Amino acid sequence: MLAMRSLLQSPRRIYSRRTFIAMFPHERQSAWLQGLEGAFRHFGGTTQEVLVDNARALVNEHDVQTREVRFNDRFHAFCRYWKVTPRACAPYRAQTKGKDERGVGYVKCNAIAGHRFASMEHLQAHLARWMREVADVRVHGTTAEPPAQRFERDERQALAPLAARAPFLQVRELTRLLAGQQQLERSLSATRQKNPARWPAINANQGARGAS
Repeated sequence: MLAMRSLLQSPRRIYSRRTFIAMFPHERQSAWLQGLEGAFRHFGGTTQEVLVDNARALVNEHDVQTREVRFNDRFHAFCRYWKVTPRACAPYRAQTKGKDERGVGYVKCNAIAGHRFASMEHLQAHLARWMREVADVRVHGTTAEPPAQRFERDERQALAPLAARAPFLQVRELTRLLAGQQQLERSLSATRQKNPARWPAINANQGARGAS
């Protein structure tokens, strides 16, 4: 049986109640970002705003009195990359917190309870099937409609297309590596200029003949 400290994400479209479920073996920021990107791809686009919990991985500070929010820098960069505006739930607001907890509770009781999973891959495959065959097609108690039907009719056209964007963390890591390489090249160039005798010029043709 799979047993570990994990992060269960349940992003959803508020109007249709359509849900995306993702499970991660840790609660680091990368899991939050990958979960949000998974939701974007599951729904087929991005919304104008993203409402998130006040998790430390996403929110550095949220003033209860002024409602001023200071988001984590990398999370803010993530939102700029996907062109969404971040919003944080009001701290200690029972209505918002209750909706989130009910959604997670529904997943735990209906999709996970009573099942055993040999691996994270097995669990993810089970959740994908459950979303498709149960969560999307059930008649929701509040809307009296299946979430997938309500989503296709009223929400899909409002989403901004993804435009085949690469995952944010992948792009950020590539940018970091390129910046490091450019910095190294600048440092080497500066060293050559300061000590030209120790860095003799190499004739490209001579180098090619030597290699043949």
